[in-house]
Amino acid sequence: AEVFDLLDPLEPDDRQRVIRGVLAMLGDPISGGASTGGVYTEDDSVDIDGLGPRARKWLNMYSISPEQLEHVFHIDGENVELLDIQVPGNSKRQQTVNSYLLVGAKQLIATDVPKFDDKSALEYCKRAGCHDSANHAVNRNALGNRASGSKNSGYSLSVPGLKEVADVIKQVAEVAP
Repeated sequence: AEVFDLLDPLEPDDRQRVIRGVLAMLGDPISGGASTGGVYTEDDSVDIDGLGPRARKWLNMYSISPEQLEHVFHIDGENVELLDIQVPGNSKRQQTVNSYLLVGAKQLIATDVPKFDDKSALEYCKRAGCHDSANHAVNRNALGNRASGSKNSGYSLSVPGLKEVADVIKQVAEVAP
């Protein structure tokens, strides 16, 4: 019933895209060639050593290339580092949200699970120059439906968060020298 309530307000094409995205993130096979609507299958996977099936499917689903990843992450086997980049966003709030999303993506690439703790995201916000101590909690709460969880229990990127962080990675790669 809860899933129905979430999908009911969406248009049919959006429902299908959400369902395919969730299946891909769960690691369930997606078949049907052209009927997958742009969702890639295992045969189309990105070739990065040590990448787990969920991370691979996420990269393929949103057409993120290894070259685009290189502008945001340093990947060396199981070691994944988030580079010091100019985080996209027109405000500290948007940059904070994007920083949290990037930390979640880092964890997805490193561990195959997009779960991260607030401390790691806060540290990255400080490194990226978007930490606003007076408004950080409000800025963090602007994550909205892009992540679930809390400061104390940690966060996990949702499907909207995974889609948005893919766009953030592509934005960084577009402006990179």
